[in-house]
Amino acid sequence: MSRHLSTVMFSNDPNYLIARRLIEIGRELFHARKGHILDYGLDLGLSQVEALVFLDSVPAATIRTLREYLEISHQGTCDMVGRLRQKGLVESRPSLCDKRAKHLFLTEKGREICMDQRKRASEVGARFFARLDEEEKKLLSSLLDKISLE
Repeated sequence: MSRHLSTVMFSNDPNYLIARRLIEIGRELFHARKGHILDYGLDLGLSQVEALVFLDSVPAATIRTLREYLEISHQGTCDMVGRLRQKGLVESRPSLCDKRAKHLFLTEKGREICMDQRKRASEVGARFFARLDEEEKKLLSSLLDKISLE
């Protein structure tokens, strides 16, 4: 059976076909990244790695800013941060301005994983987009920005 089952069997609607292809490509990217994450032996999920990348980009973020970025519940964010702290990847410090708030920081181990993930994600991207020239990559990026649901 065809690798791109959705483009063969289910519909002739171009909107449907494009959406299905984006889902398939997303799944392929997810599996490529998931394999790398397993190498750390820390039982990390992709969302946890995304949290590390966010915290590297936004030092001293709060639970609230991380929750908004990940688009998950407050409780889910607190649970995730708790797991990342137990794994020695994140630490929290009380805010000097608001005693209820805690600022989140990567530990050295968290920074190492984050740097490694950025490198590996770049390698995965290079593999996925190797058939595109620089102009096509810019066009694809522009089109993705244009259709982004945000």
